[in-house]
Amino acid sequence: MRTIDVESVSEVLMARWAVLILALTLPMCTREMPKQDKKRESQIAKVSQSASADALESGKANIEQQLFFDPDGYYFPLEKDCPIEQIHISTLDYYYDGDLHYDKPKFKTPEVAVHLKQPDKYGNFMRECKKALVAPDKLHLECGAESQVTLTVDGAFLDRRGQYWNQPDVKAQETVVLSALITQNWQGRTLYSRNVRFTYWEGD
Repeated sequence: MRTIDVESVSEVLMARWAVLILALTLPMCTREMPKQDKKRESQIAKVSQSASADALESGKANIEQQLFFDPDGYYFPLEKDCPIEQIHISTLDYYYDGDLHYDKPKFKTPEVAVHLKQPDKYGNFMRECKKALVAPDKLHLECGAESQVTLTVDGAFLDRRGQYWNQPDVKAQETVVLSALITQNWQGRTLYSRNVRFTYWEGD
């Protein structure tokens, strides 16, 4: 007749119960944790997407602000001995598609003309500038090469806001907004070279 070790049986039963409880609780843990992780990941993704969208819109706004520079109008020299009477610059079209668009003008190839105080030997007072670079930090013009008397303008806008016609602190033909080196050459000889300050007028 076999004898039963009660203590051994008890230990075996306790071990089996422990395995059973672990088997029952482990799936619950593995089911709950992914849901929490997925919810957290979803929240993080939404915040990330929102931040990315805000950054994109902010970037677009900065780009538009940097590109939108309106220098259009007339510029008059303060120095009396300057051969230039005025410079006319046109770089934007506000009117298109049958309406005015002050917030989003269209850019065009710069149209720049220099009006002289004295006519050249051909009787011309105006010089078209075939080469024109117009930017907030740089103005470069080359005008009148066909008449053998070249006129160059190299400078920068002192006020880089642009839209001087809409700036209350810019007084027409009084406030200096542009400074440039004006050089006039004829057959390799320099006729005029001086730094000149310019005021602004929007025109009629």
